[in-house]
Amino acid sequence: MKKLFFAVIFISSYGYSQNNFLYGIYLGYDPYAQRGLAGNSVYDANTAEWTIINVWSDSDIHAFGDHTLDPENMRWYQVYGDSLNMYLLMIDMVTGDTLQHLFTVDSVGDGTAGTVTIGGNINGTFYNCTDDCVYFTHYKAPYEDSVHLAKVNVNDYTVTEVAAFHISYYAIDNMVFTSNQEVYMLYYDYYANISKVLTYSLQSNLLSSADFSVPGFNANELLLTFNNTDGKLYGIQYDLDSFAYNYYLGTLRGVRLDPVSGQLDFLTPDYYANIIGSNTSLHSLSSGDKVYFEVQLSNPSYYESLGIFDINTGTIAFDTITYTNALFGTPTPFGIDLFNLSKGCYVATEVSNPADADCNFSLAPDVSSDRLMIHADCDLSAYQSLKLQVFDILGRKVFDGAIHESDGAVKMKLASSVVYVYRLLDGTHLIHSGKFVAVQ
Repeated sequence: MKKLFFAVIFISSYGYSQNNFLYGIYLGYDPYAQRGLAGNSVYDANTAEWTIINVWSDSDIHAFGDHTLDPENMRWYQVYGDSLNMYLLMIDMVTGDTLQHLFTVDSVGDGTAGTVTIGGNINGTFYNCTDDCVYFTHYKAPYEDSVHLAKVNVNDYTVTEVAAFHISYYAIDNMVFTSNQEVYMLYYDYYANISKVLTYSLQSNLLSSADFSVPGFNANELLLTFNNTDGKLYGIQYDLDSFAYNYYLGTLRGVRLDPVSGQLDFLTPDYYANIIGSNTSLHSLSSGDKVYFEVQLSNPSYYESLGIFDINTGTIAFDTITYTNALFGTPTPFGIDLFNLSKGCYVATEVSNPADADCNFSLAPDVSSDRLMIHADCDLSAYQSLKLQVFDILGRKVFDGAIHESDGAVKMKLASSVVYVYRLLDGTHLIHSGKFVAVQ
């Protein structure tokens, strides 16, 4: 008998222009096994369809914290915890399997064996593909007067403290691009009634700040994300002044903040809704840059909507969130945070360049034998570190290994009639890329 489950969706999105997908998480329940389920979902920005793509093997994860995505290796990094400790898991988004507990946070701070005493309250998490580390901010309440920026290496699990800031600084999640190694933070001084935007450079280790151009504005009302196109921060102001007299709904408006000058601009009319979560996700599409966020449009509400702030037109639209493969009725999503993908990481796309001038390559897949033949008309010994990477059309890496012979056969599982994207590299230098279709 087919198992059915009820899915309650936590949508935390990541966007990148190569494949127009936003990724998130969901919670579900299996009534037959009488246990909770958790996994990843994906949103197709072209078709506006949500789909559940896996169920995590760690089914006991119920309390969700911060998280981020490694788009090249399709790994999901999830913070969760209990009353005493917090954990950072590395999850395979293709299979849903937990690959590694990167660390256990000893929130008590007593140095218990097998834990890393770095303090709890983890936020501002982002994956940085320039050094293959997951960054996060943390503090150990109520014992510290500073918030710390730290990173964990996803290969050897070492945790390194990077910097410390004023306890009231809070980082905007997942802001880092490979071309813009800046961590942005906001700060509101209640006594002086002044808001500041702060920029910490991961390259120079210098901190700079700028006062907001709007006097008396509270930075705590802003949900922002970075736009690499113009270097500005875009997002939503969420003002609760209207909450008591407008059917318990807050006021939303689209905003732009210049992190260098502090200039704050309001770009859209006012809308009424309640934010679900604490972040936004900017996604660059062919039709222009759009900021995504989650809301409920009525109160009480059992339906969640995706807010879409179009930067070009200065308008906000709302789409009801529905799922194409819910196995038990219609899921009732309520969501948590939206996060922006760490930009600039390699994600598989269509053919990016012709064959290297000195060598022509061809690939011959064979589904029946699960073999991929690599042919070349040159001496491969000229390449010091030749390797092959293969991705499916979702950008998920399915093979990454060294190539040693011109007619070498790579053993890998191939699905019939599926389009794959491949890259041949000499170390980090791309020498050839293309597509192939696996046939029976």
